[in-house]
Amino acid sequence: MAPAGEMVLGLPDVRLRPFVDRYVGYRERADVRRESAGVFVVLILGWGAPLDVTDPRSAERGATKVDSFVAGTFDGWCTTRTMGVGEGVELLLAPLTARRLLGLPLSELTNRAVGVGQLPGRWLDRLRGRLAEAAGWPERFALLDWVLAGRLASSPPVDARLDWAWRWLVASGGQEGVWGCSPTNWVGADGTSRPGSGRTSGCRPRWSPGCCASSRRARRWPTVA
Repeated sequence: MAPAGEMVLGLPDVRLRPFVDRYVGYRERADVRRESAGVFVVLILGWGAPLDVTDPRSAERGATKVDSFVAGTFDGWCTTRTMGVGEGVELLLAPLTARRLLGLPLSELTNRAVGVGQLPGRWLDRLRGRLAEAAGWPERFALLDWVLAGRLASSPPVDARLDWAWRWLVASGGQEGVWGCSPTNWVGADGTSRPGSGRTSGCRPRWSPGCCASSRRARRWPTVA
């Protein structure tokens, strides 16, 4: 049996690195964490003990007794609580990448954690099972490379104006609106471009998005796969 406390860092295929920050394989005993915000969407694909994700402001925003979930962009911290030994892979996704992979507007995940079984197509639920059956971390990371590359190849690219607007917002630390990002379109809160006047005076994000910026990332990595 693999030891509890195992943590493995995996780098995605070079073609995926503009879209996926890293893979973090983990096996750890029961723990409670306060998870900070960050500029990404967190995807957990697990096959160990279930956990609870809780936003202290509203129980409806969290997920209970799930081993796999996606946490959209939050404007505050949340907590995760594991009962038993948790095992799985954590992925950090650029928000626009998450929109392409998940096939739904990001507004449907804003300030929410959702079990993967509730997402369209249930392909992430099936992927979770395949990851659990894989021989080890290198095989799991290779499987993620293959599946994610296929999903991105089959999904339409994000509107270039939306991509530009997001990069502008990130570069400014959320302090600047996307004034004049397009003469004919503006960027909506759901991650879509819409007809407009060309001035997007209300287009600032709720900053520090991304609940569940796991403290796993701050630890030293004992193994790199």
